[in-house]
Amino acid sequence: QGSKLPTGGAHVVPRGLDVECQLRELLGFYGTVLDCPRLASRCSACNGCEFRRCTREEVSRELEPAVVAKCYDFWSCRSCAKIYWESNTWSRATPRVIAQQGDGG
Repeated sequence: QGSKLPTGGAHVVPRGLDVECQLRELLGFYGTVLDCPRLASRCSACNGCEFRRCTREEVSRELEPAVVAKCYDFWSCRSCAKIYWESNTWSRATPRVIAQQGDGG
């Protein structure tokens, strides 16, 4: 059961919003509720649903050195090999947005 996209299917997020506000804007526009267990459960490139953990050494040739230095956990899509990591922005913003959804906004 997913929300249907409004006619046109696209929404322009106003410039200058921080990541948390951008996420809230999109969730509100599309009427979407974040579902913690399903967050990041699909690959954004190929829609694959299986991931494997990667070491820093494995991802160091593919990612910027600053990302490799700051992050500890990396995953790769088993279908297309796209690399994922949990950024500080994601870690900070997502729980707050989910909490606000529970409070009605």
